[in-house]
Amino acid sequence: MSTAYDSDLTAEQWELLAPLIPAAKPEGRPRTTDMLSVLNAIFYLVVTCCQWRQLPMIFPAGQRCIAIFAGGAMMVLGTISMNI
Repeated sequence: MSTAYDSDLTAEQWELLAPLIPAAKPEGRPRTTDMLSVLNAIFYLVVTCCQWRQLPMIFPAGQRCIAIFAGGAMMVLGTISMNI
């Protein structure tokens, strides 16, 4: 995917963040969603203040992004609560 929006990650930024993305679960179907596209969609939402359903078609479906975002948020909250 080419950089289409100012909020998109650069290749250098993606290289820093990619190792922090959890690997796909070993059971079940393999991951088909491009995680860079999901992060770009989240950053697009933050910058533009649009709603999930108003994401441009270049990004994964809003419902898919929400599910990944929520799962990541729950993982972070779980990690924080374990350290308190």
